[in-house]
Amino acid sequence: MAAIGRRAGCLVLQLMKQNRKTFYDQLLEPSKTTALLGSHREKKNYKVTFSHEELKKRLTPLQYHVTQEKGTESAFEGEYTYNKAIGIYKCVVCGSPLFKSETKFDSNSDSRKKNNFEIGQIGNMDEVPLTFDAPSNKTVDVKDPKSITMKTSGHEKTHYTVVFSCCADGTKLPPMLIFKRKTFPKEVIPRSIVVHIYEKGWMDENGMKVWIEKVWSKLP
Repeated sequence: MAAIGRRAGCLVLQLMKQNRKTFYDQLLEPSKTTALLGSHREKKNYKVTFSHEELKKRLTPLQYHVTQEKGTESAFEGEYTYNKAIGIYKCVVCGSPLFKSETKFDSNSDSRKKNNFEIGQIGNMDEVPLTFDAPSNKTVDVKDPKSITMKTSGHEKTHYTVVFSCCADGTKLPPMLIFKRKTFPKEVIPRSIVVHIYEKGWMDENGMKVWIEKVWSKLP
């Protein structure tokens, strides 16, 4: 009854009262169900499934691996890495439309020309969390020891964030380190590295202000 619309509810209840057995027999037949539901039957309510044998015949090994086995393709090696063909792109499994090229492939080249931006004025910034110590899961010891001791600095779980930036013309900007603490470290850090402290150890609003002021604003 969940798939039956409200407007068809009265008609269905009347049919059930007249002959309940006949109604359920008809409901089990797809053609009868379609007739009863009429325009209220929506395709999106019915899950479309395909057998693995059919998909293996129809899809390439990579397509099957990505769509059915939750796999990924190698970076910058996919068929559509540099593709910007105009049209509607569809799912390789069911054929459903995914997106239009004009809403997906936007290089903003018109905006750059309109605002007279130079290549060196366009940049990219990204951040990555790292640990102070990264102990290996392998070591060297005498043959057949009862136990093996691996020494670390004790900071293998202490994280900090590194922020790297570059411009479209290839210019590398000074790196920025974000330490998880409330005070600046006492260690000597090269002047070419921008340091920011934050008790949670990652980029925040204040960190972005520091990056803009001490990294991005230093561009010639």
